Amino acid sequence: MPKILFQAADKLPIWQRQGLDEIQAAIVMQITECVEIAFGLLFLVLKKRQL
Repeated sequence: MPKILFQAADKLPIWQRQGLDEIQAAIVMQITECVEIAFGLLFLVLKKRQL
C-alpha cells in the first residue's frame, strides 16, 4: 500500500519528459503502481499454489 499512498517524486519527471503534464503524470504513476502491486500479488498467489 505505500506505493499508492506515497508516490516517489523522482518518477514524476520521467513521465513528464514523455509529454504528460503534472496531473496526467500523477494518474499514470498511480495506474502503473497499481499494476506493479497486482503483478506482485499474482506471483505470490501462483507461487503458493505450486507449494
